[in-house]
Amino acid sequence: MRNREFQRTAFYPEHKRKILLVHLFYQQFRGTPSYTNPYGKTKRHPMKKNTAFARNLIFLLVAGFISYQLGRQIWLNWREVYPRLASFDPFWALAAILLVAGHYLIGALLWENILAKLLAPLPLGKGVRIWAFSQMGRYIPGKVWTVLGRLHLCERENIPKLTTSISISLDMLLAVIAALLLFLLGLPFWPSPLPLANFNYLLLLVPPVLLLLHPRIFEHTLNFLLRLLKQEPVRINLGFGILCQLMLLALCNWLIVGAALFCVIRTIYVVDFKILFLGGGIFACAWILGMLAIFAPSGIGVREGVLAYLLGFHIPAYIASVAAILARLLFLLAEVVFFVLVIMLTGGKAKKETSG
Repeated sequence: MRNREFQRTAFYPEHKRKILLVHLFYQQFRGTPSYTNPYGKTKRHPMKKNTAFARNLIFLLVAGFISYQLGRQIWLNWREVYPRLASFDPFWALAAILLVAGHYLIGALLWENILAKLLAPLPLGKGVRIWAFSQMGRYIPGKVWTVLGRLHLCERENIPKLTTSISISLDMLLAVIAALLLFLLGLPFWPSPLPLANFNYLLLLVPPVLLLLHPRIFEHTLNFLLRLLKQEPVRINLGFGILCQLMLLALCNWLIVGAALFCVIRTIYVVDFKILFLGGGIFACAWILGMLAIFAPSGIGVREGVLAYLLGFHIPAYIASVAAILARLLFLLAEVVFFVLVIMLTGGKAKKETSG
């Protein structure tokens, strides 16, 4: 690499050639690789190229494997799948889209509420707009663009980055706690093929999850998330009661997702009403694992695989595979609808405030 850079200096003007040679010798003396050309484009470090290539390769392999498994279930049971797709019920699809749009709205309002508790309130329309715009970053690999987008948009509203980071971490932590709690509460009602499903002592795991809401434990967990975001540890002044209120809002939001998942399945299959309750925990579990898969934008592939697997305990596997794919499509459509509505309803206000 370095020899090539030395050879290229022969084609530079004399004054640029001397500066570049000094730069290269200095880097060689320090013993660090030089990939920055003072008179050219900055080259990407090979390690970063390899990391990006490995991440993309893992994504393709995982998404390909899960797509193969879902497609295989649908193909082997096509005779049963086709009539159900042919009788697709648009009413239930519309209900699912509206419920998911409501889920996004409550998520935005919950984050706004957290900001208000941190003494950094935003006007209603502006906070929802920031939340909606930052959510678009979920579809970019890396899982950081939602955070970076919200940090940037909040900074334009004179909200410190630290406050925004705390609000994002609080929001994420409350969503995970509510998801775990809902999933655990639903486990005793699962069918027997699931290991340990019918043992009532699984409810003993609920108190430790609720214990996470104790201000001191919550603060330690929050600081762990802040360290992941490369922020300094903080002290929070939110009491146990306020944290419980916020967690209940997050829990209700997951129940809305469960209702939406029920509607998605009802478009092609008559399902038991218990999915209204269990669906929130099932989707929340798939969401958490999809979020942890940093190589998959918005958990694509991973979320569908986990969702189909968990739904397979309650409905036929081929119906679960179709439902997982339909859920991705309808939830994406709901997100587009929500995004467009936010722009239409808050765009005028934003322009007036900017011009004022």
